[in-house]
Amino acid sequence: MSGLLGVAKEGRTKMMQLFYGEPEDIENWMELVTQISWNFPGLETQEKLDEHKATVLKFICKRQAICVKDDAKIVGVMLLSKRRNMICCLGVAPDHRRRGVASMLMNEALRNLDRTREISVSTFRADDEKGLAPRALYHKYGFMEDELIEAMGYPNQKYILRPIENEFGNLPKDRGAVKTIEIHGANAYQTFSKTRAGCRGIVIKDSLMLISHEVNTEWYLIPGGGLEDGETTEECCAREIREETGYIVKPVSHFLTMNEYYEEYKYVSYYFLCEIVGKSEQNLTVSEIERGLIPEWIAPEKMLEIYAKHEDFAATSEEKRGAYLRKYTALTEYFKMMKD
Repeated sequence: MSGLLGVAKEGRTKMMQLFYGEPEDIENWMELVTQISWNFPGLETQEKLDEHKATVLKFICKRQAICVKDDAKIVGVMLLSKRRNMICCLGVAPDHRRRGVASMLMNEALRNLDRTREISVSTFRADDEKGLAPRALYHKYGFMEDELIEAMGYPNQKYILRPIENEFGNLPKDRGAVKTIEIHGANAYQTFSKTRAGCRGIVIKDSLMLISHEVNTEWYLIPGGGLEDGETTEECCAREIREETGYIVKPVSHFLTMNEYYEEYKYVSYYFLCEIVGKSEQNLTVSEIERGLIPEWIAPEKMLEIYAKHEDFAATSEEKRGAYLRKYTALTEYFKMMKD
């Protein structure tokens, strides 16, 4: 279909796809809206649903209606207004929640709306249980609570995303000496006999950070991976980000090297600031597909909050605790650098 925007792989064979809505999608679209209408004030009657159907067709004609399909079934919908620079409607099928559908829609919306202007959306208030999921989603993307309002006679709250102020895309390539951080695990031997090296990249676009989100395991990763024989650290960083996320990047500045010591191993991580120069396709490993890895754009401040809770995993997953500590350290250094 000509409206195809992107894909998110699930397991080994299933694949969800992101489309601009077409007029022939309207019945499929309204089937989902009817299913979840109980969650949307103003859609309680058939008359109101018919009015909404006419509205959706108008948005489709303006190419401001986005949907996610699982095979041929629509499982997520969004309406957005470029003129008003706002997200007007977002809905996900109950059996497809927490599977990355809302994030696929949000990522596409933020690529279409004007990030140099304030973006707005309204949702349920904090004391309304219907608001738990949408409010968490908007917080993840950096939206901030604004005024209390009413929509369709129902108590709502406006959320806003501040305009872009700056990104690190204009940083000079030479920022002087690269900082090195040493982390010694409690189980580290006195001397190490094995070394593993990897590269990761901080990619910021429209004030959001590119993250590899493993939907099935709920891990949030700074994209990157292991250094292969014969490649430079810059080549490794660019290759790994392209394979994981589908974005082609150019490493702009190597700002941090982290040495970690656990048992007989020394793990070396090279962190780069990167800028996007193109778009390709993901090339995931079997393990990454099974974990449900998808690229997401999340406010870096929100990622710092997530990584700051690394000790919460000490009793359940030492691997996750160590990984989140590493990412928290790297992101903290990024924020320090951006303030200099």
